[in-house]
Amino acid sequence: MLLHMSSGSDTNACANPGAKMAAPKARFERLFRAACAKRRSAVIGMVHVQALPGTPKSGLEVAELVDQAVKEARLYREHGLDGVIVENMHDTPYISSVGPEVTACMTRVCWEVRQAMGGDLPLGVQILSGKPAATSLSNTDSTPTPFRAGANREALAVVKAAGADFVRAEGFVFSHVGDEGWMDSCAGDLLRYRKNIGADNVLVFTDIKKKHRMTLVGYLRQPVRLLWNIVTSPVWITGSLSLYSSHAVTSDLSISEVARAAEFFLSDGVIVTGQSTGCPASRREVTEVKESTSLPLLVGSGVTVENLDGYSGVADGMIIGSWFKEHGQWFNPLDPHRISTFMETLLSRVV
Repeated sequence: MLLHMSSGSDTNACANPGAKMAAPKARFERLFRAACAKRRSAVIGMVHVQALPGTPKSGLEVAELVDQAVKEARLYREHGLDGVIVENMHDTPYISSVGPEVTACMTRVCWEVRQAMGGDLPLGVQILSGKPAATSLSNTDSTPTPFRAGANREALAVVKAAGADFVRAEGFVFSHVGDEGWMDSCAGDLLRYRKNIGADNVLVFTDIKKKHRMTLVGYLRQPVRLLWNIVTSPVWITGSLSLYSSHAVTSDLSISEVARAAEFFLSDGVIVTGQSTGCPASRREVTEVKESTSLPLLVGSGVTVENLDGYSGVADGMIIGSWFKEHGQWFNPLDPHRISTFMETLLSRVV
């Protein structure tokens, strides 16, 4: 099944490029016009920048970080991907307040990636993990608060300076607990910040219930999935967990309700993930979100050449990192053969 990307209202918005704030679907289609023209899901490759200065695993000079990121971005372009997103995934353990050195280095990396790729391939940014919520625009009291939001403002600043196109933002609506601590919502402050720095053209794609786990009741209803998650858990594969989040505080909200809240708070697209980095998103949840909102839908984890057909007919975009790496592990180098196999398989489905 091929994805029909637009509706009548979206077409009208897309036909008016001078519109100040077009509908999210139309903005997505303009950004990823090559994929949308072929009515297929846009494929966005993940560049995991090596550990930045000041983080525990750092060991490379900034110029070396840049060279490696540029090499990966060029490899994605050569294989016909529709976009690239740059992320500081190697900066573990994540903290709730990133320093200026992170923003500065990410700006340098993204600027060089943009120059290497040219201006026609969409470029995005995500910065893990957060900042003090007390620095928000709406907070006139300088007293620090214990609540934190994702480093989404920093990512927006990097996009603005580097000439990139979109950010991936976590904690956009509602709150959750990540492995780095409490993550507060940020939609109001983030979009006001976007307006203040003149970045209305930057799209904000937002994770909803990011890297969440099902409730016990949900697992009991799907015993096969429970067994699969046990067998394929990163604990057994790599000996360590990777990017889990707890959403117990919003357990009474379905993922479709969170998606609708993100749409109400002016998200440009929602991202659905599996329970951890590299784990497939629930197809049921992907379909549920698709049916509950008019926003572009992206699958943000666990897409492989084997499960591609389960997502490509529904998702507007797919963010892929782990499967493109050697042995399917996010921390390994890119594997050109895996990238080419995936893209050939995807394109063979398009008629």
